[in-house]
Amino acid sequence: MKKTLVIYHRADFDGIFCYRIAKRFFDASSGYDVTYLGWDYGDPVPEVASPTIVIMLDISVDSLMDYAHLTWIDHHKSAIDKYWTTIPGYRIDGVAACRLAWQYFNFSYGWDSKGKPTKEDFVERRVTEPEAVRLAGEYDIWDKRDPNAELFQHGLRSRFLGD
Repeated sequence: MKKTLVIYHRADFDGIFCYRIAKRFFDASSGYDVTYLGWDYGDPVPEVASPTIVIMLDISVDSLMDYAHLTWIDHHKSAIDKYWTTIPGYRIDGVAACRLAWQYFNFSYGWDSKGKPTKEDFVERRVTEPEAVRLAGEYDIWDKRDPNAELFQHGLRSRFLGD
């Protein structure tokens, strides 16, 4: 079993959706021994025992960005500009991490000859993804074209945060 640590941003639904997408991918038959860690800026830096695979979703932990077995999925422009473009994963400024994670975990090993979907593919909604992932992602980047995105977010908050 491949020891894996999935670190996700626990402070918003984009990160929480990333966690659920990863958990769906790494089911019991995946061959991975996975630990999930919700993390937010200011939390203690997670300790990683080598040769653990680390997957960061919707967040960047400065001291782990040069870790040898890192895969990084993110959409924050400041972080994308700050770190190496050679880190494996999927990053597009302006496309929520949960939408990128869905594509990465479900299609990265089967992307056709066109390659990874581009920002335009996401904006024009030409990607295949569950509506809940699209709505959570569009809300996270303040894409207000679909009024259901805000309604969906309020439903999530009332159900999971109690307001």
